[in-house]
Amino acid sequence: MKTAACLWIGSLLLWAGCAGGGGAVTPSLGVQITSHQDRQTVAGTITLAGLAEGGPVEVAVDDQAFVPAEGGSAWSIELDTDLWSYGFHTIQARVRQGASQAIARISLFCEGGTQPPPSPPPSSGPQPPIVSDLVALWSFDDCDGIRAIDGSGNGLTGTIYGSALPILGKRKGGLAFDGVDDVVRIPDAQSPPPAAVADLSTGTISLWLRYDSIYNGNTVADILPVLYLGSDETSTIATGFDCAMVYIGHGNLVDPNQRQVYFTILKGDHVIFCLDTGKVSLEEDTWYHYAFVMGPGGNKLYVDGKEVTPHYTVGSPRDNGPFLSHVSDRDLLVLGYGMFGLSRLWWHLDGALDDVAVYDRVLTAAEIASLAAD
Repeated sequence: MKTAACLWIGSLLLWAGCAGGGGAVTPSLGVQITSHQDRQTVAGTITLAGLAEGGPVEVAVDDQAFVPAEGGSAWSIELDTDLWSYGFHTIQARVRQGASQAIARISLFCEGGTQPPPSPPPSSGPQPPIVSDLVALWSFDDCDGIRAIDGSGNGLTGTIYGSALPILGKRKGGLAFDGVDDVVRIPDAQSPPPAAVADLSTGTISLWLRYDSIYNGNTVADILPVLYLGSDETSTIATGFDCAMVYIGHGNLVDPNQRQVYFTILKGDHVIFCLDTGKVSLEEDTWYHYAFVMGPGGNKLYVDGKEVTPHYTVGSPRDNGPFLSHVSDRDLLVLGYGMFGLSRLWWHLDGALDDVAVYDRVLTAAEIASLAAD
């Protein structure tokens, strides 16, 4: 018999105004922890101010959500420490009232259960290539629910808006986006994108991505945006849109065979470059590694470390441009959010991202394969 123990690490309190609710939703989340044998019971309550009724409550442990029994705002869940063991786990309680939401979060460190196996000794065989010339890396390993730390050392840290939460205690980490209002703005909502990224005329975009649903709320999205650089929501037909973006789907997400990953560049509302992953259509709830390179010798596309033959709407493999520097209207650099040019509607990602990296040179096939093998 083993007894698990959890420690308070810290809490984060967010609040959002409630449309039609007569006041602000101010959540107060209290978590009480009881250890018994191999399980953790985590129980909490949510106190609302400014509302006559609290509305339904959702609770999530890491990236797994459940809805407590109706009739109150109290909730509880048992954590099997063989599954939710040894490490940080994030508990989130969300109260919904109309279109608004209030979130209270707390991180726990569970010391019980099965500890991770020791790291294997260094291999004496061939080592993977060392990737250099890294401009930005958002891996979310140090994410605190507010900041997306830039791991490149160049200080291009982003700001998390909405309820996006780090995925912890998993084989694959990352940041989970809810398809409603989550977005990472780099550096924040008040500042333009960093020139170190926006000025790149050649380079590589490498990232891990997963989508969990094709919906935004109750609406099938036109696209599931991953990375977007360009015009903001105030742009009009008269001013046109400039953007470069990575996204899933192209207004046809209902068809499971049409869920390719696209890299597209718009200039004054005109598509000047667009390619997708061709016959590689992504499946739901599955992690993929995606990489796109643009250099003097042309462009290439990789999925899970292997070069794929892309489908071109505009452009060809011989294109040695355009790339990010072709975007002149630089209002936003965001993750998990973007605009679909055909409908001019803005959408959110329902899924997760990890190790979003930008390099200032074309990575080799071996370097990309090593990134996909992580």
